[in-house]
Amino acid sequence: MKAAIAEGIGTYLLEDVELLPLGPTDVRVRTIAALACVTDVHARRNGGSPGLAKPHIRGHAGIGEVLEVGDRVRRTQVGDRVVVVSRPQCGTCWWCLHDQPYECDTTVAPPPAAARRANGDLLQGSARVGSYAEEMRVAEATVVPVDTTLSDDELLMLSCGATTGFGAAFNTVPVRPGQNVLVMGAGIIGLSVAQAARVGGAENVVLVEPQAARRDHALAGHATHAVADAEEARELLADLTSGRGADVAFEAVGTPAALQEAFMLTRRAGDVVGIGFGHWDDQLVLPFNQVTLRNKRLSGCQFGSASIIRDIPDYARRIELGQLEVASLVGKRFSLDEINEALDAQEACETLGAIVVP
Repeated sequence: MKAAIAEGIGTYLLEDVELLPLGPTDVRVRTIAALACVTDVHARRNGGSPGLAKPHIRGHAGIGEVLEVGDRVRRTQVGDRVVVVSRPQCGTCWWCLHDQPYECDTTVAPPPAAARRANGDLLQGSARVGSYAEEMRVAEATVVPVDTTLSDDELLMLSCGATTGFGAAFNTVPVRPGQNVLVMGAGIIGLSVAQAARVGGAENVVLVEPQAARRDHALAGHATHAVADAEEARELLADLTSGRGADVAFEAVGTPAALQEAFMLTRRAGDVVGIGFGHWDDQLVLPFNQVTLRNKRLSGCQFGSASIIRDIPDYARRIELGQLEVASLVGKRFSLDEINEALDAQEACETLGAIVVP
């Protein structure tokens, strides 16, 4: 099968590789589509997670059809259409049993080998997935079967960005009716946060995005206001809140500067949620007394603080009912041979959810 291989920093290489036989809790999935994510843009530039061996198969989000299952697999069966995600949920570890499945022990365990190169080298899948390939060999814990009428493109949006954004405003810090919400960034995650905030009853959703086309996209969807930078947001929030600032601020950019700005634009005793993925060496500096004396709360948000087996089917159902939508997030389509072009388009902000089809 064909797969996109990362040797380190730089362009991904397309190679023929052999998928390894399944273990008892593994699933073999025919890839229907993969989501080209900004996380992979970062990885191509800086080499990706320090814990991931090189080379490896890139891609951490996708959907597919189950072709084969190990003899101890219970969550899914052959023929299921499934979402494959980077945040597994085993259901048995301490984190899963204490209502924090987004920190499942499986996420920090060394990823197993999934495939073999022609020269015999073993390959892990990025984030235990490896979706930039014709097939995936993944753990049952990463697979979510979804019985839905959603199109493949719509379902794919739930494999990463939309689930993250929805969950940030539904799970991490639930937005309440009448609140004033700030969102930094108008990619898939930021737009999904804005939508969920409105569903939660936010009175105003102020989105900060330097690109005019994305600001227009946000205003056509779910943001009530869209501005180009933090200073404009400061002035607008002062008018909207009688000088208090945002009740809840969500950072969806992936830089310390954006999270610092979100923090400073939040009112006393307000909530700040950091969602974006930065460089592993990035450091965040915040005014100490803003946390202690001003009672500001800072929360991290990985994959929308989701229970994948609960939330992904729930979001799909809400989309079917018209309570949420993801069609506006669907971007350009690329073949697997065009994986580097897909990531170039993501990096240049020429598309939202770029779809890679084997």
